[in-house]
Amino acid sequence: MELIERYIYAVTKRVQTKQRDEIEQELRVLIDDLLFEKTGGIEPSAEEVEAVLNSLGDPREMAEKYTGKQSYLIGPAFYDTYLTILRIVLPIIVICVLAGTGIGLVFEPPLNIGKGIGEMIGSSFYAVFQGFSIITIVFAVNERYNGKTERKRKTWNINDLPQLPDGKSVIKKSEAIVSIVFHVLFLMLFTFIVDLIGIYSVEGQQVHITPVFNEGVIKGYLPLITLLFCVSIGKDCAKLVIGRWSPKLSLICVLLNIVWLIGAILIFSDVTVWNADLLNTYEIVKPATPVVLSRAFVSLITLSVLIDSVVTVIKGLKYKR
Repeated sequence: MELIERYIYAVTKRVQTKQRDEIEQELRVLIDDLLFEKTGGIEPSAEEVEAVLNSLGDPREMAEKYTGKQSYLIGPAFYDTYLTILRIVLPIIVICVLAGTGIGLVFEPPLNIGKGIGEMIGSSFYAVFQGFSIITIVFAVNERYNGKTERKRKTWNINDLPQLPDGKSVIKKSEAIVSIVFHVLFLMLFTFIVDLIGIYSVEGQQVHITPVFNEGVIKGYLPLITLLFCVSIGKDCAKLVIGRWSPKLSLICVLLNIVWLIGAILIFSDVTVWNADLLNTYEIVKPATPVVLSRAFVSLITLSVLIDSVVTVIKGLKYKR
């Protein structure tokens, strides 16, 4: 029956992936035994199934019997996902920072080679630490928030069981993980090699870079930029936690979109954030002034956030149950 499947799903989604199959089998055997005792082998009614599931209690407490009732920085339900993201992100961060720093040293060779190599290694360690910290903090905040939300619920009712996700409403973990990876990488790009974000041109046998941003100004916004990337990663984590499109997820995503947009407008409305040489060399907008470029860019990101929010709301309402 669907109620049984929903109960098993509510328990197993709270445990580590490697334990889920075994725990699912144990639960099925336990529920079958309890139903047999209650009905004597006769097909159980919906009321009898509800009575058995109510006797088993809150799925969260049932999951804790398998995992142990402990306080986690990152709980069993998402520990595997957390490790997967770290295994993907950290090596890529090292490669990107080494490559980016190396390219920078090629364009501006250091007077001391040893010092240049030291900068590459130091930047890599700092980038790995920053990436690790951001991912860990976002997952830890998610764990704390969801734990508090569940603990606030005083009594459990059979109607609290989550719906079984269908194929269309399910959000693939791979999509959210890839998005988190790219957000972390772009943050590293802004933090360590923002001067490499630009327009490349070949002049004779030399490659010339015209940076998009005024490095001194954009680095002054790094705390806010870091916050915006954390907001984006938080949105991806919400998708991982909830796992399917719903009005609740849509509301969370739209609110985070609003926060992100406000921060982005604060940054890119500053006309000094753009590299003056960019407009002098390339006629990106007409008239080619920092004010026009800022307005055009802010309009573009506002439109993209608006479209994303509308699509998110439509998905949430479409799969409402």
